Amino acid sequence: MAETMLPPARRRADRRIERLSGDASCPKFRGWTLLVGFVLAVPAGAALLVRATRRAHAAPTAIYVAGLLALYGLGWMYHLLHWSPAVRAWLRRVDHAVIYLFIAATYTPVVVVGLHDAVGYWLLALTWAGALLGATAKLTRFEGSRVIGGTMYIVVGWLAIFGVHDFVTKLGVVDTILMYGGGIVYTAGAAMLAARRPDPFPEVFGYHEVWHTMVLVASALHYVLIWRVVG
Repeated sequence: MAETMLPPARRRADRRIERLSGDASCPKFRGWTLLVGFVLAVPAGAALLVRATRRAHAAPTAIYVAGLLALYGLGWMYHLLHWSPAVRAWLRRVDHAVIYLFIAATYTPVVVVGLHDAVGYWLLALTWAGALLGATAKLTRFEGSRVIGGTMYIVVGWLAIFGVHDFVTKLGVVDTILMYGGGIVYTAGAAMLAARRPDPFPEVFGYHEVWHTMVLVASALHYVLIWRVVG
């Protein structure tokens, strides 16, 4: 009843904002991009583990693969399957927490295998510390506002900017472009998610689906980077 008292533009905005996973108003493609990512990640992750033949490469590569599977696996299950409100709220927190862990997991083989120097290990330690802090904040609902939570993702994800010289020197130009290029795609996607624009087809493929597509593209760039690094 209260909604009918709002101006039409406000009602449309509210419906756009509240299109959460599991709601009747949720776009039909919600979660399907993540399922595609998971289906691709299973053989891609297995191939990467086979490629990391050196003993020193196996553990950091396995950490990355575990993070990749967790990101897409939990993501598609949260967005596509039907859950009770309480379970869905818990899965939402877990889904957001896993993003932090995936950021650190992605850096792990790049630093351990690709850099293998003091600067890299310091950055990796800071990244894991930030990721664990952020994940804990998400799981305990201590992250504060959406702005603070979103800013923490960006800060943790871009700690590697302080090692740009080492990345260029050790990895080369192509791999450095892949790494920072993936970060740029993630950041652009996060900005679109925060702005809820573009929202091309609200009932089918909305702003959240655009974000998931950007995640798929960015993680593909980082996968190629890690494939080159551990081989």
